[in-house]
Amino acid sequence: MLEGIQEGDIIYVSDLTRITRSTKDLFELINNIRSKKANLISLKDTWLDLSEDNPYIQFLITVMAGVNRLERDFIRMR
Repeated sequence: MLEGIQEGDIIYVSDLTRITRSTKDLFELINNIRSKKANLISLKDTWLDLSEDNPYIQFLITVMAGVNRLERDFIRMR
């Protein structure tokens, strides 16, 4: 899918934390999409503007991914 991305494309996902299990992979994916001058929009996290690259957005993504991982770990422990 990523090979076919063109400038101006918008990729919609239901939940940003469901794209990948790794925060590092998520940042790489976002950077890859940005490098192609496309945008990624999460339907669940509509307040999150991924079109800009700023420390606040990176922090929020890191926190969201961390909470998601913690939740998965708790489920696995049960």
